[in-house]
Amino acid sequence: MRLHMWTILVLVAAMLTPVARPTGADGGWLAGDLASWNTPGSVIPSASGESSAGVPYCESDVRPPETPEDAQVADQGWLLHAPYQRGWGVSVVQGTLGFDANCRPVTYQVFMFVDGVFAGTLAPESMLPRTDGALVNFSLGADGVSALYDRYAPSDALCCPSAQTRVRFAVERTPTGPVVIPTHAEDLPKPSGGR
Repeated sequence: MRLHMWTILVLVAAMLTPVARPTGADGGWLAGDLASWNTPGSVIPSASGESSAGVPYCESDVRPPETPEDAQVADQGWLLHAPYQRGWGVSVVQGTLGFDANCRPVTYQVFMFVDGVFAGTLAPESMLPRTDGALVNFSLGADGVSALYDRYAPSDALCCPSAQTRVRFAVERTPTGPVVIPTHAEDLPKPSGGR
């Protein structure tokens, strides 16, 4: 009987212990002056840590390289996920180190190429889902790229960021190489639905 009661107390204590929010890229850069972390002629960042899909039923979300840009990202240790996008001489490739239990990419990044040459990323560091500064979608256009990021306040539940920020990126073709530069950030009201 004592062992049973002790087990129950341990379980209750574990359930009441606050769960730490996962750490990832700090979304603070979205509130600043948008100083660019991308420079012409930079190299694709290598995947930090060991790449692994992590969750067996998510392995179907990993795709093989299909383009030269895909191959460049995969060669740096990233797992490719989501379809690549192309238009206006720009290619976008998404890479991750793995997936969570809901098959969301974790430790992920979005890589931009202009005319086949690496031009930068859409965040200064790798991101985690459901954290401040996590990219949730992007779109290509003739005038550049528009990206949407979740913004979490410390009191926000993981399901529900209290705001989002849209960042517009310009594509510049310079003599030393192409570069993708953040040019404008717009804070948006609370997004609808949970994550």
